Amino acid sequence: MMSKNYRLALVFATSVFISACSNLSVYNLFSHYSRVTAESRASLLAGNYLAAQTELPESGSYPLLSDLERGRLAMLAGSHSQSFDALKSADKKARQLEENPDLQVSELLNSVGSAVTNDNLLTFYPADYESGFLHLYLALEYLQRDDLQGALVEIRRAEQVQDVARKNRENLLNRAAALAKENRIEENVGAVLSRYPDAGETLKAVQNGYLYFLSGLLYEVTGDYNNAFIDYGRSLAISPESNMLAQSTMRVAYLQGRNAALKKLEKRYGKFHPLRKDSSRLVILSEEGVVEAKKGWDLNLWLPDGSGYLNSYSLAMPYYTGKPVAPPLPVYINGKMKKLDQVANVNLMARQALSEKLPVLITRQIIRVIAKSELRRALEESDQNVGNFVGNVLNTLTEQPDTRAWFSLPESVAIYSGFFKPQSLIIRAGKSEITAELKKGHITIVWLSRQGEGMAYWSKTIGGL
Repeated sequence: MMSKNYRLALVFATSVFISACSNLSVYNLFSHYSRVTAESRASLLAGNYLAAQTELPESGSYPLLSDLERGRLAMLAGSHSQSFDALKSADKKARQLEENPDLQVSELLNSVGSAVTNDNLLTFYPADYESGFLHLYLALEYLQRDDLQGALVEIRRAEQVQDVARKNRENLLNRAAALAKENRIEENVGAVLSRYPDAGETLKAVQNGYLYFLSGLLYEVTGDYNNAFIDYGRSLAISPESNMLAQSTMRVAYLQGRNAALKKLEKRYGKFHPLRKDSSRLVILSEEGVVEAKKGWDLNLWLPDGSGYLNSYSLAMPYYTGKPVAPPLPVYINGKMKKLDQVANVNLMARQALSEKLPVLITRQIIRVIAKSELRRALEESDQNVGNFVGNVLNTLTEQPDTRAWFSLPESVAIYSGFFKPQSLIIRAGKSEITAELKKGHITIVWLSRQGEGMAYWSKTIGGL
């Protein structure tokens, strides 16, 4: 006959399972995001965009993250209407999270009560760089629709959203530190942090030069030279070796009459020469590769239990291997090779975003494994079989790293900026050829994204110099 304790444990385990399944599909309950999206990612790496779309898991588990992936993959597949709708849906869901900034803190505080679950059951919040890419891609989709003002709105929102996200993250990190102190695990958090791969602390790791360059370009097109100078300058600060970024910054400084700033830039980058009146500008935005995916890391840690004895615990944590990005691939314009300047290292931004979250992740994990052990020990005191049963259920549900991230983003982004007489140009990138029509006094953007054997691209003329 089933004992009372065993029945209680069975009810407990069943409740946990039902609760988990209400937030997470079965395959993710026993796995993690990088694993369940591996097939779609492999197709994307090969440049098979349609297969990557088809192989993407159902959207029920992570609706916001799924919208981001579907929007990006549709963009690569050339389905711009579908991409626009998915990205707008992601934006709507992200706005709802922005309206409740305390939710993230409340989930951190509930880490003891949610000890039977894992981080995959918590709300997914896009990292700062992911929020920036959401609005950057919406801006590009607006340009596809010849809506320059809509694109500018998204550019402005990108900066606003990231400012809000930074403040929320500071609040969350402060609360995590307080929670670690309350539970006397500060040294344990530090011990885990010291064993993590270092993401580095460079400007490229925390700011998106791709976003700032596009922002500067759109401001320049609309005659807002002040904001153009600021954002070109931000992009140049991230990639100071880029002569193309320097020329863009010097040009708007010249147009705005910033003589002191222009002279300072000329000392480093050489004499600036104003454009001829019949010039046309070609800008190439070249996305390359696929951002590195998070992996799972099982880390053993010795912690005292409720009786003061040291026990070995296993923490399931996400990490990046630190994969370096390749140098920018060249393009050929009318048969002549042109080098591109890298303006964004997305791998580095992804690693930095994880590094900034580590105190929160580690604090929650340590509290969770201790609470899980205490629950198991208490149940074992009354019935060893019950304790083992519940312990096995908890292990199944908790030992999964949270590897959620926007996996379909590019690995890096490079740019080309040059001036030509009005004409029709043939641009060859890999095995693809793109025709770009240059009009007198106008800017033509060529956007392209290369993964494996595939390449997505479009060309658009967007206004005057």
